[in-house]
Amino acid sequence: MQVISVNVGLPREVLWKGKTVTTGIFKEPVEGRVMMRCLLCETLRERRA
Repeated sequence: MQVISVNVGLPREVLWKGKTVTTGIFKEPVEGRVMMRCLLCETLRERRA
């Protein structure tokens, strides 16, 4: 598996259907290299074996 891009964003409040909701859908690409960690990596490896 190869990661092509990483996009990140902070939660923000938006008005949706007349209500204020918090969302993390708005993301921007990260430039350069970033460290990635996987909380479920061991579980995923076990399932693939």
